[in-house]
Amino acid sequence: MGGPKWGARRRRMTYDEGQSQPMGEDAREFEAFLGKGGEARLGRTSDEELMRFAAEGSLRAFECLVERYKVAVFSLCFQVLRSREDAEEAAQDCFIKTFRARSVYDPSRKVAPWLLKIATNAARDLLRRQRARPVQQGEEDWVVEQVPDDGFGEGIQREIDSEELHAALRSLSPEMRVPLTLKYLHGYSNTELAEIIGTSLSSLKVRLARARELLHRRLVRRLEP
Repeated sequence: MGGPKWGARRRRMTYDEGQSQPMGEDAREFEAFLGKGGEARLGRTSDEELMRFAAEGSLRAFECLVERYKVAVFSLCFQVLRSREDAEEAAQDCFIKTFRARSVYDPSRKVAPWLLKIATNAARDLLRRQRARPVQQGEEDWVVEQVPDDGFGEGIQREIDSEELHAALRSLSPEMRVPLTLKYLHGYSNTELAEIIGTSLSSLKVRLARARELLHRRLVRRLEP
């Protein structure tokens, strides 16, 4: 699939809208630090610190955050939209909306779930507008049997390069595919997933159970002789 390449016909990612407030002291120190060759130490700067500096007016801090998350955001949008071009557009919208919301960011929250929730909403909004991939009938309404969670992630990891697995994942609706991908391939916790998707923890667990069982059925069907 590869990483995002922001298309020429798409809106360019510019963050100068509303950039009129004076830069805060910490943000000024951060930019001065980078100006003195501090890029090599950026790995020690947390996502939350970068977001705080961005909220204080540092464009470079926000650009660093974009570099950290552009592949993850694009990948999530692609899981929803199944179109590279649409995923690029949704990813751009995500970062623009994140930048505009930087002043209301709650520093007590982790950046990753907050940012990926914005990405999920951006992709869903585009999906609703374009109806790129309708939800398959019946996937939300069938009865869930008890599905053991133990070992499921390890099994997915072992089969990560399997053509059958990827085909089965692609056949799921975004509502089923996204939580499976984020949990078992990217390692997000149930609590983080619930925040990203915008649902309760109990509803998230039900959806994961449905998705696991549905993926299992699709894999069995594909592997039948």
